[in-house]
Order: sequence, then C-alpha cells, then structure tokens
Amino acid sequence: YNKALAFRNINYSDLNTLLQKGQFQQAEPFLKEYLKDTKNNPAANLFMGRIFEEKLTASTNQVIISQSVDSALFYYNLTSITITQKEINKNEKFYNQYARKDLRTGKMGVKLSDILRDLEARRENLMTLRKALGLPIFQQLTNQKQVSSAIIVEP
Repeated sequence: YNKALAFRNINYSDLNTLLQKGQFQQAEPFLKEYLKDTKNNPAANLFMGRIFEEKLTASTNQVIISQSVDSALFYYNLTSITITQKEINKNEKFYNQYARKDLRTGKMGVKLSDILRDLEARRENLMTLRKALGLPIFQQLTNQKQVSSAIIVEP
C-alpha cells in the first residue's frame, strides 16, 4: 500500500463517506492533502473545521486547544464565505447532516440558511472559548480575496 499514491488520487466523494460516518481521524490526512490542491470546496472546509473542533474537545493541552480553535474558526469562516445554495444543490449528498423536511413542499432538502446558522453557532462557541482561554482577537476572513491569499498553518 503506497500512501503517497493514495494521496494523489483523492476523490472528495470517497472521502465524504468517511466524513459522513464521523470517522474524522481516518479522513483527516486525506482531507488535508485534498485541501492543499482544492481550497474552494465548502464541504471539505466545513468538515476540516469539524475535525479541528473534535481535536480541541479530545485534548487537555492548551497549545493544541488554542491551535484547534483557531483552525476550526478559520475553516468555518472559509466555508461561510464560499458556500452558496447553488453549491449545496449541486452536491447535496455532502451536506446530508443538514437535510430536513421542507414544511411547505414536504420534500427533504438542505437550505443554505440552516448551514449558515449552524456555522454561526459553532463560531460563537469557539469565540467564547477563545475569550475564556485569554487568546487574542481572531481575525475573521470576510471576503473571497482574503480566502485566495490565506495561508493555512497546520497545528
């Protein structure tokens, strides 16, 4: 089994299977490699944020917690400014955890507003944690130009 070869042929659809099952630890190295080549995949960025959020809850090391909070915030911000309803409709299977029945039509679907509401709640919780840890103010990404020039630092 050649790990380098496996990294070169990463398909997000295959990776999504692990992510949807919550197998973040197994998916993390592949997702990191995938994101090196593909910064503009909101679903991948969303799950990278979830991975870092999981890491901070599993650690007692202040440095790891601090880095994980910042990384989760970074990826959640990246997701919130790149995700669109068009992207969701095109790749709905990547956002299954947000599917719900539309009361008006009776059909199952994923709404951008539900994802953005969840992201905002997650960011608020992380910012509260940052404040409690006494960390400096986090600089949020606010537009596509900042996303394009963002440098992703590995914790």
